[in-house]
Amino acid sequence: MEEFKNNRIHKDFVSLFNRKERITLLGENNLNLWILVLILFFTFVAIGFANGSLEYLARKMSDPYVNWVNVPLGQADSEKSRPIIENCNQDTIREKYNIISTAGYNIYWLDFVDYLDEKWVQTEMGRTIEFSDTLLSRVMAQSISGPGFDNENDVGLIVTKDMLKKYHYPPNTKYVLHNYSYNNEEGSELVRSIPIPVLGVTASLPGNAEFVSLPMLYYNRHKSSGQKPFVVDGEGFLLLFVDGDYKKAEQISLKIDNYLSSHQVYGEFLPYNMIFTNLDFGDCHSIKVTFEPSPTNIGFIDAVYDSLVANNVIVENGEVIRLYDIQSRMKTNLSADHHGLAVNFRELGNIRAFASYMAAVNEVQIDIAQIEAKENYSFITRLTKIISLILIGFSILSICLFLSNVLKNHLEKIKMNIGTFKAFGLDSKTLHRIYMRVIFSVILGAMSLSIIASWLFGKVGGMRFLLKIFGSDNLESGESYFELFDQWTLLSIVLILLISFLVLSVTARKILRKSPGDLIYDR
Repeated sequence: MEEFKNNRIHKDFVSLFNRKERITLLGENNLNLWILVLILFFTFVAIGFANGSLEYLARKMSDPYVNWVNVPLGQADSEKSRPIIENCNQDTIREKYNIISTAGYNIYWLDFVDYLDEKWVQTEMGRTIEFSDTLLSRVMAQSISGPGFDNENDVGLIVTKDMLKKYHYPPNTKYVLHNYSYNNEEGSELVRSIPIPVLGVTASLPGNAEFVSLPMLYYNRHKSSGQKPFVVDGEGFLLLFVDGDYKKAEQISLKIDNYLSSHQVYGEFLPYNMIFTNLDFGDCHSIKVTFEPSPTNIGFIDAVYDSLVANNVIVENGEVIRLYDIQSRMKTNLSADHHGLAVNFRELGNIRAFASYMAAVNEVQIDIAQIEAKENYSFITRLTKIISLILIGFSILSICLFLSNVLKNHLEKIKMNIGTFKAFGLDSKTLHRIYMRVIFSVILGAMSLSIIASWLFGKVGGMRFLLKIFGSDNLESGESYFELFDQWTLLSIVLILLISFLVLSVTARKILRKSPGDLIYDR
């Protein structure tokens, strides 16, 4: 053996010592390594699940569907809804109660016609949503398809996929048929199946609604006075929607033109067909058939349409569907009371204080059950953070205890050899540095393996599998509930290395600082 001169050690000795001691510390068949890998694996799985849970809860807490509080208004309160909204949207109130926005909404019902069986008509509940409401952006963020509303005067619906399925509409439908009945000038009841554009399809909507619209549609459908936009008697043209490209629309337009021109009853009029892109129904095409001079008979256009269908010139609700020009009759000077308020909170900590404010200042009561539900959501988030920290701390403690025990037992077994090295001049600091390097090479190796294994576990959906085993059936599609690479993971790695170093350093020093004689003679 080389002499230890001036505490300088030959590099071959250090290399051999490191390798031999590392093999010994790894245990028989690398048992200690695999135990450490297993402990670290469960640690990082716990950290990944904690990160994933916190991120999931953070997304939910920032989700207007969660942070949105529904405040129904009675008849008396609805008449003063606009002053209440203006009051809640003041900067001072929003900042005080962490409110993003407050908007009014209305609940209403529409009759829908089944796509396959026109005789089956059923009523569904919907609600309005303001074009400027932050809730609308959340609705569109989870939209399955559709462009959404383009401006505040859009007449269309965002519907749930369950509603389309219920009425047998295809998932990519451009419209749904609204059944509208009214009395004509003679007092007879007329029923029209009026297509309303579908501008979005989503999995769910706030308030368990089956559809949402902008206030424009609601006010004109239920609140307009005088001429009703949905009363379509007397239109001087025939409007048809073609779900296809321009070539298909051109072929249908030519068939219509040939038929109308060859029939004397229509020959006294000069029919003219115009094809245009219908932006309301998703960039498809429509055909507008006009007559010159304009017919004065109120039922003339209906008769033309019925004749085209009866003579198989067009296939009703197949290749074409009849449209009505309700858009041009819509009124834009809207004014109506609201059935309720939709309050979007940034976070839910001040919801009870806001409820007290609403009761005291605006004389509006918020359901206490709704307040408690939101507070429970906030409490669960804080509780999850605490549990996650405790779990991480317990994992770090387990690692330190295991490594400390392995190092202590090893040093106890070879302390006679250590005493001999020290007797030849190898000092305690050098031995301490060598053993810390050896044990940390084991820790870093085990940590690398465990991080890779836990990352793969999360990547293949291991956490979703465990959640299903423990009875969680309503897991969100595409949600892994696992996020390993996060600031909490980095903090945990730093803490594991730092605390392990401190614990192992103290453990090693207790033995290595003894004199050669005490070590050799086990004193």
